Amino acid sequence: MLLDIIGSWLITNLSGIKKNTNHKNEIKISINDILNIQNNDTIVYRDIFRFMLPNIKKLLSEFIEKEESEPVGSLSFEGLLGTEYNIESNTSFRIRELINWLRDNNRELKEEFHLSHYTKSNFAQAKTPYITNRIEKLVELGLLVKEKEKVESDRNRALLTDIYDITGNGVIVALTLDLHRLDRRSNENNKLLKFLLKEWLSHIPKGYKDFSNYQYYFIESLLENCIEKYDDTLLYFFSLIQGYPSVFRTDFSELRFNLNNAFYKKIIVDDEFKTIFYKELHDFNFLRHVKVSSKADVEEGFLLQKQRLLKFQFKLDVETQIERNFSDVLKSDLLSMKLSQWSKRTDNMGKTMGEVYEHNNYTNINKEIVLDFEIKNDWEQERNQNLINFDKIVLIMKCDKCSQIYPYPFEIEKEYFNEIMCKYCKGNTVKYYGF
Repeated sequence: MLLDIIGSWLITNLSGIKKNTNHKNEIKISINDILNIQNNDTIVYRDIFRFMLPNIKKLLSEFIEKEESEPVGSLSFEGLLGTEYNIESNTSFRIRELINWLRDNNRELKEEFHLSHYTKSNFAQAKTPYITNRIEKLVELGLLVKEKEKVESDRNRALLTDIYDITGNGVIVALTLDLHRLDRRSNENNKLLKFLLKEWLSHIPKGYKDFSNYQYYFIESLLENCIEKYDDTLLYFFSLIQGYPSVFRTDFSELRFNLNNAFYKKIIVDDEFKTIFYKELHDFNFLRHVKVSSKADVEEGFLLQKQRLLKFQFKLDVETQIERNFSDVLKSDLLSMKLSQWSKRTDNMGKTMGEVYEHNNYTNINKEIVLDFEIKNDWEQERNQNLINFDKIVLIMKCDKCSQIYPYPFEIEKEYFNEIMCKYCKGNTVKYYGF
């Protein structure tokens, strides 16, 4: 029976790996691929943006300088580029000049040119279809635009050639890529993060920015507070938006759900972030964003009510994710999970199947404590008992000393993990179960 379980487990997992690999190969190029996946093809796309970056950064400096001297909200970077992309603007380019730059700066094309017997002109001509195809894909993604009118070719003024320019969304992608080269502690990095946060947020549909959606404004304000020290949280936010099929048209409830779970994971391991989170929640000025009918509304606990609703939503999102994690884990056979955990112990590594079948080992395998439906039932009961308590999030805890796994109503704003004692062995050796 145990051998059958092991065989079944291997077949299921290996087939899953193969299936996922095939699926990956079928994915078409997307903004998320360009920003987060590194291979020869995506590097070409990145280098196209790198080619335009010097002129983009000049425009960015001009924009920041103007924004600092103009009233808040009176300028937009899209407006600086121009709604009509003027022929031969600061960021416009011809295919030939791009190819010539890539020949000297893209690793793959540079090597290919040096190994070939092409002249520079012949190489550019040979690579024109390859680069044009990728430019057209960027046009389809809304990151570049092709001008309606053609211009004279640099090589032959009797010929006309297409001219391309970057869009506002293309600028955001180019500058997001540029973050990787900057010193995370530099003022330049912080300025760029501030700009990108504003631009990525501007692409969230306006309907979500209704005055009554105070959750949006709280998230916006909290992310602004992450610029100087918690840029990884901003980068995660950027990646969430990039991951949607229509990158610049996100779903707010899904975005809020993922961000709340990211905030939760940071809160439980970083006391300073926890302080920032709850200070922002308590100090957040709802009155700047939310319509109130009278002064009496404020006096009767309007602000406190909104703070509680934020806490309730935060609790709901975190506990919903825990339930989803349960569902994912519990689809596996219980004995298979126990065998997997047992085999990872130092004393059991490298044991043969014959040794696994030994009576004593088989008995010890069955004694392994793993997530099961009994623990899930206990967690659900604890969660139900704390449904209306917005200050307590019911987590799953695991003790490193006695290996017990159990639910724990964690008073997230006031408690600290390093002070929690195991309910079974009373040791200070518990941590949250990360699934």
